[in-house]
This record gives sequence, C-alpha cells and structure tokens, in this order.
Amino acid sequence: MHFERVGILVNINMFDSLLHRNTKLEFEPSLATSWKALSDTQWEFKLRKGVRFHNNEIMTAEDVKYSFERVLDQKKKSPQYGNIRAIKEVRAVDPETVHIITDKPFPLLLERLVFFSIVPKKHVEAVEAARAIGASPARMVLRHLLPNTFSSIIVMSTLQVAQAILQEAALSFLGVGTGSAYPTWGQMIALGRDFVSVAWWLPTFPGLAILLTVLAINLVGDRLRDALDPRVG
Repeated sequence: MHFERVGILVNINMFDSLLHRNTKLEFEPSLATSWKALSDTQWEFKLRKGVRFHNNEIMTAEDVKYSFERVLDQKKKSPQYGNIRAIKEVRAVDPETVHIITDKPFPLLLERLVFFSIVPKKHVEAVEAARAIGASPARMVLRHLLPNTFSSIIVMSTLQVAQAILQEAALSFLGVGTGSAYPTWGQMIALGRDFVSVAWWLPTFPGLAILLTVLAINLVGDRLRDALDPRVG
C-alpha cells in the first residue's frame, strides 16, 4: 500500500488534473478550461486545446475517460478508488468535451478532481502490456518510463540545485555546515557580519554570489521547463 501511495504522488507531480485550487482556495482551470453542472448528477468539462503529455501525445477526452475508468476498475484495486467511487460513468462527447455522471449528487466532485491526475492512455496501456508479457522492471523503466520522464527529471534536478545551495548556505551561516576546513558562502557571511561597519564587502559579496547563482540556476530551470515540458505553453 505504501508503494501505491508513492505512485499517486508521482502521478500528481508528473501529470496535471482537470482543475486546480489557487491561493484563495478557489477552483481554477487546468486541463479543463470550464465546467458546469448539467444536473444534480452530471457535469460537463471542456478540455484545453493543444495540451500534450510528457511523451508528446495530444490529450483528448478519451485520455480523460481512460484515466477514470482505470481507477474505477475494482479489479485493479486502485487506492484512489474511494475518492471517486461516486462516479458512475464518464462519457467522451467529443475530443474536447467530457461528461462525468455520478450515481447520486456528489458535492465533493470538484474537490476530488483537484488531486486526480489525467494520464496518457496509449502510454499507460503500453506499460501495462509490457508488464503482462513478463517484461522485467529494469526493462520497463529503461524502455517505457525513463524516455518519457527524462525531460521532467532534467528540469526538476536543475531547480533542486538552487534549493541545495540555499540550504547549504543557511546551515553554514548557522555554523552547522561543512566546518572551517571548507570555506562556503554562508560561512563567509557569518564571519564577515561582525566587520560590516568597517568592511562591508566581506558579507556583501558572498551574499551577492548566492543571489546571482540561485537566480541564474532558476532561470535556466525555467527555460528548460519551457523547452522540454509540453504541458507548459
């Protein structure tokens, strides 16, 4: 069960949902540009045009329908089943319109969809087919998973470097970093703060170095995300 929960977290970070919540806890569009209740038990969602998954496939209503059906299939025993078990049917009206039908009025539907990831049908079916014919875990990772997640790994790794620099500088400033044997920017700021009135440059330049380095890495990460992540743009 623990690994299944981890899988849900991975999906949430790899794939988008139909809608999100903003900082004011209001629902806002994501993969769905608009939604409305057609009745007490039926909702209509209009999908965003031109959205591509990480494997460059264009998202359609069939992908949305498949994402729900694979979780609602009780044979697969998905841990997400309990969150959306009130959904009775998902209809792909056209490539950009989906109808979600519940067995009874379900006020929490939009809330549950915030954390429900939409996955590419062809990609997931290919992975499940490889598993069915006995492909080894290593082959599945190298052949099916890694090529489709490589761009996301590059982007996330780049952004994490900036976080590592800030964390190391903060620890060194507090005196719990690498120690005096290895000079660091955080340590330089800590040692120079006592002389700021007579030698302002001692803490200032290390601080600027941290600022410029982190800013540059974040800019590179943003550019890589724009270039490699098809969900952006």
